[in-house]
Amino acid sequence: MRRTGFLIVIIGIIYCLPLFSTSVTEPVPAYKHEIQFKWGPAPTLPLAVGVYVLSTTDPFPLELLGFLAIPAFSGEYLYNLTPRHAIGASVNFFLILPSAMFKYRFTYKQSPGIRMYGSVGVGFGTYNIYPGPAIQLTPFGIQFDIKKGFFVMETGVGMEGSLLILGGGFRF
Repeated sequence: MRRTGFLIVIIGIIYCLPLFSTSVTEPVPAYKHEIQFKWGPAPTLPLAVGVYVLSTTDPFPLELLGFLAIPAFSGEYLYNLTPRHAIGASVNFFLILPSAMFKYRFTYKQSPGIRMYGSVGVGFGTYNIYPGPAIQLTPFGIQFDIKKGFFVMETGVGMEGSLLILGGGFRF
């Protein structure tokens, strides 16, 4: 029970951290366009159950590793309207089920080489053969700049992946 409470507190801190961060203070380079490619664990019920079991079971049941490793891939284009606001679109694939979303990114804090942000995406996807809504909520992400390229790490939930999402991209 202690580990479950500790895990809930840590996740709560990660999700609330952006609310207390300061605003954008540094100017950004004049790059307006970004293309990103990301990978994250697929948004499945067994993933959520696996995280709960991980926090309450000792030792970890190895049969859950298969559910934790199902990937979701995404490609994303963003246009930076201002240093704080960007809009764009993403295409996502979970197994063979595609989805497409419109995206909005808000930058909490930016300094040379690092950007902290949150984003939300809304669109449509397919579930088996039926269409339905597709959502991505990313309350906290961090981007590490390397010249015209960058790496991203995000925590979120939705069609681009759940829990920890990793990726990279370039701007022009």
